[in-house]
Order: sequence, then C-alpha cells, then structure tokens
Amino acid sequence: MSKSKLKVVLSIVVLAIAAAAWAGYRSLMRPSIAGFSNQADAWTPYGGAWQLSDGIMRNNSDERGAKLLGGSKYWKDYSVESDVALLGSYGDTGLIVRARDPEQGVDSYSGFFAGLRTLDNTLLLGRSDFGWEEYKATPIPGNIEVRRFYHLKVVVVGCSIGVMVNLPGGGVVREGVELTNCNRTGEVGVKSYQTPAMWKNFRVQPATMDDLNALMGGTALGSHRAGTLYGVAQHANDIGPIQQEALNHRLEGVTVPVAELKLLSPTTATQASIRGVVRLLSPMVYVEDATGGIAVESHDAPALAIGDEVQITGSISRSAGLLVMREGHVKILWSNNPASPPMITADEAATGDEDGRLVVLQGTLMRTLETSGQEGVLELEARGEVFRVIVEANNYERELSKLRPGSELQLTGVIRSDPGFAGDSAFALLLSPSQGALRVTHEAPWWTRRHIVYVTILVLVLAVGGVMIYNEIKHRYLLHVLEERELLAHDLHDTVSQSFAGIGFQLRAVEDTLGSGKSPQLQLGRAQTMVRESHEELRRSITTLRSEVASLSNLAAALKACAERLVEGGSLTIECVSEGEPRRLPLRVADCFFRIGQESISNAVLHAEASSLSIRLRYEARHLTLLIVDNGRWLSEKKESTGNGLFGMSKRAEMIGAHLQVSSDGHGTSVRLETELVRLPHLLNGSGVHGFWLYLKDSIRKGERHD
Repeated sequence: MSKSKLKVVLSIVVLAIAAAAWAGYRSLMRPSIAGFSNQADAWTPYGGAWQLSDGIMRNNSDERGAKLLGGSKYWKDYSVESDVALLGSYGDTGLIVRARDPEQGVDSYSGFFAGLRTLDNTLLLGRSDFGWEEYKATPIPGNIEVRRFYHLKVVVVGCSIGVMVNLPGGGVVREGVELTNCNRTGEVGVKSYQTPAMWKNFRVQPATMDDLNALMGGTALGSHRAGTLYGVAQHANDIGPIQQEALNHRLEGVTVPVAELKLLSPTTATQASIRGVVRLLSPMVYVEDATGGIAVESHDAPALAIGDEVQITGSISRSAGLLVMREGHVKILWSNNPASPPMITADEAATGDEDGRLVVLQGTLMRTLETSGQEGVLELEARGEVFRVIVEANNYERELSKLRPGSELQLTGVIRSDPGFAGDSAFALLLSPSQGALRVTHEAPWWTRRHIVYVTILVLVLAVGGVMIYNEIKHRYLLHVLEERELLAHDLHDTVSQSFAGIGFQLRAVEDTLGSGKSPQLQLGRAQTMVRESHEELRRSITTLRSEVASLSNLAAALKACAERLVEGGSLTIECVSEGEPRRLPLRVADCFFRIGQESISNAVLHAEASSLSIRLRYEARHLTLLIVDNGRWLSEKKESTGNGLFGMSKRAEMIGAHLQVSSDGHGTSVRLETELVRLPHLLNGSGVHGFWLYLKDSIRKGERHD
C-alpha cells in the first residue's frame, strides 16, 4: 500500500473513532430515560426492597431513606417526572435530582429531593448533603390519599429548581427555589421514607429555563436574596392522617380467627371475614393473625404493603389441603411497620402447624434448581429436613448469582406444605421480598469437593498435554537433526570419501610401479592432486556447516560474492540481479537458498565448463524465487562429481517446503528454487515464528506423503 493510500485510510479511521467518541460523549451527557423499561439492573439500590413489575417500580420496605439511583453523574439541566404513590400513612416519597456521592442511609447523598409527605399533607422540597435541609413544605388541599398515584415533576436548571404536583381534582401545587450554590450535575432517582411506595411512567429529558418558567406558571421562586428561600406551611393538615386512620380502624361486621376457619367444611366454600397483617405479597398475598395465616388468591385492593393491618371478607375454601380466600374485599385498617417474625427450626416447619405463617428459618444451601420464568428455586437442608425456597428472581438477582452450595442462609418467608410448592421436599418457604429476607450467615469456600476434582482433572490434563507436546517437539527436533546428518553423510560420501578412495587407488598403482622397477612420478603427482582437492572439498564442507547465513543482510550479494570467489582469476562472466524489495528472511529459508545457490554455482564453475553465469533473485509479496542459469554442459545426476548433488539440493528444498527444478535445453543448465513466504505482522516476522510455521507445513506434507 502506498503512503498516500495509507494516509487516507488512517484519516478515515481517525475520523470514525472521533465520531464514535463524540456520539458516546453526547449520549453520556444528554439526560434521557423513558420508563423503567423492566431493566432493574440499570439502577443502583441504596437500601430498600425493590421490585420491578409491568413497568412499576416498587419499594416494599418502610425503612428510613431507601433510594434507587440511575442515569449519569454528568447530567446537568433536566426534568424528571413520574407517577408516585405512597403505601403508608406516615412517610414521604418522591424524586431525587442532582445526586452525587450516594451511600446507604438516611439522607446519605448530596443532592435535592422533592415529594409528597402524608404526615402533614404537603409538597416538600429540600436539599440533602448527608443531612436534611428543608426549603419548602406547601400544603396540598384535602388529604394525600394513600395508594393513589400523583403525577410529580421536577425541573432543575442551573441552581434553580421547580416542582409541581397534579391533584386528582385537576388542580396543581407548585413551589421552587433559586440558590446561589448547588450541585451542577448529578444522577436521578426515587426515594421513600418510612413507607413503602410505587413509581411508574418515570421520564427524564433535557430542560431549559423556558421549561422551568412554564412549570412554575408565574409562581415566584424562593431565594435567599428575597428572604423567601425557606417557607414551611402554616396551614398544613397534620391531623388529617390521624383522623383518617381512626376512621379506617372501624371494623365492618364480625371477624373470625384464622385457626377457627380450619373447622369449616373442607368441601363447601364459606363466606367469612378475617383481621390480620399482610405478611407476603407475591406470589400471592398472605394475611396472618395471632392464630395462623391464610392465602388470599384474589382481592379488590389496588395496592397493599407488607405490614398493613387489614380486614378481608371473602369466600373461604381449601386448596391442596390449605386454607385459601378468594374474591376478598379488603379494608385497610392501619399502615404499620410489620412485626418481626418468629424464628423456628426446619423440623418444626415440617409438622405443618406453621403453614401460612411468616417465619425465619436457617439452613444450608444444597443446590439451585432450574428456574422457570421469573421464579427461582433453592434446595436447602437443616436438621435432617430438606426443603425448598421459592424466590422471585427479579428481587434477588444479585444475591442468587453469588450463592455457593454449602453456604449457610437465614431466610424469611411464609411456610407452604402443599406439593405444588414443596414438591418431594418436606415443605416450601415463599421468600419475602422485604429487605434482609435472604441473608448469608456463612459463605461456603470456593474449594468445594467438586471444584477440587475439576481443578485436579484440569491440572492433570494440562500436565499430560504438556508432556505430549514436549515429546512431540523433541521427536521433531531429533528428526531434523537426523536429516541434517543424512545431508552431511551424503556430502562427505560425494566428496571426501570418493577422494580418499581415489588416493588409495593411486597408492596401489605406485606400489605396482615400484615392483616393476618403473618411476612412480606420475602416480605420486596424481595422488598429491587428489589430496589437495580432498583438502579443499573438506574445507568447503566445513564452511558449509557454519551458520554464516545468519549474518547475511542481502542474499543476492552473498551469492554473487560466493561466485566471484570461485571464478577469481578465471574468464567466467557473472551477472547477479535482485528484483523486488529485499527484506529479512527466516533463517532456515535464507540458509536453504544460500546452500542450494552455492552448490549450483560450484557445479557451474568447477564442472560445467561454463563461460557465463546468471543469478536472479526475485522477492514477491508471498513468494521468493532463485534462478541460476549457466551456458555450460549438462551434468546428469549420475555424472555429478562433487558437492551435495541433486539429492542434497532436493533434501534441503524439501525441508522448507520449497520447489526445486533442475533442467537443461542442451546449451546450459537452469536451477530454479521457489518457496512460499508467510505474511506476518512486522513485529512477528522473525525467523523463529516463520521457521515454526514452515516447520508445521513441512510436517503436514510429510504426514500426507507417509499416509
């Protein structure tokens, strides 16, 4: 590739990277959320017991200051709106903006909060900086209705914040502040305080000062400069919730203890009214009084919270031997904090006396069974009893992913003994969605028996594989050594061995000449010539064994120098041409080309009686070609007199997977050697890597020939 084309390609790549970076930056900086989108893992909880279902985010905990944050800490000016509903009578819930440095705990973040408070029926706005500073508490006409959704919207631009709530009757309540110092960026989120709550239709989008002015509708922002920054409601209805609770506490008709319902007909449905506390909401509602618990499969309450004291009137029947209420009419009496459940043992739960009751159990995790849909099943063992735990996967996704078999767990849930839940186990525990219902009291180490077996098998496999690879490499290395020895033996046989045989023949001739009384001068001269030639051949063979090619930087120049040394003082004309861009060659390739070229030049100079010699070396993208042509006489394989000969040359070519062709047209001899080069990155184009690649190719070819 030319430099100009390379510059164009690099410019396009740089522009593409810059465009992607800019798009990512814009996406990161642009506030945008449209609903919870059933992606609970995109939010970070700080306390609470969060549950996402059908686009509604719910906190089932009434702890103080549970919050759920999302978005980016780099978001600047935006609006946040959502439908919010409180599920308790003495708390507040709403939206968080510009949150920074969040931690678990009451007001443990730096940011702003706007929401509804049922304690005094107000719309409040304040600042949290690991402590609460309340700016506004504006009265809401009438009472804030528990379990009813109110549309709440907050706009923050610069250090100006406005909030508005839409009332059920069509009116609105607004309030806002203008600060001199504030967080300029931060995350968004939801929060509830001392009450369960729900949020839906959550939305975040960029905002400007025009959006803030439109939200306020002419209502002035409170400020420190005007002395209106703080404004606590003078006519807040703080007695309303208490009065409403008193009215709700009136019972309708006579209630029956749950224990007495067991005496009703097992085959006929009976209308009855019970009074108890909501202990579980999913997979079905469970209500418990002092005598026992009952499952409520269907009811008319739009929203219940764990801990609510309720009166439910409906049809009582049995399902799988357990009490069930259907078509229940619910009246919420009180919104209370749920009482702590009793801790029992597994063998106590297996008796069936605790069916339908919220309890705390301890056990050792045996395994996690296959999940179906949104439900997960754990199998535990305690005191010889095996039981199952039914878990809503959405609520405990993080916890379930970290559980290890052998861990000791403490669980809070409702007991069920029917086979529909328990299967072949002693009983089942429907895990509560409240915070702390699943606790790991002792985590199992990772080195379980199964893991130790797996690791041992893996180590053994790696060890055996390593030994096999080592033996294969050693075997291939020995084969390579034997091939080199074979070439050396052939070289010595063609040169030194034949020369010594000729010397022995001449010495016998000298002996015969002396016996006949003739002069042995002729035979001695021939013997001396053979000794001198044998010495030259031996010296040349030793030189051939040296690794002089490793220091070559130009193969064509080395071949030319070799030819010039051989014809020094002679009349042979040498032409050496290198085509293409010379580059570094793997050691084995360079050595093979040099040795075969050296042998071809030697045969042309010393034995072919040539007057001209042409050496051409051509570098291509994936090939390397050497062509040596002389105009001397043809030397057949049977008549070659010195050097490695065609056999040695063929063996060398075969060792690197090259193609060797020796031919003659009657006016000279042509030796052509060609091999394929592997294109590797510049940093990897070393002799070791390339040689290993060629070694593999050579091994494969040899295997195919042997097959």
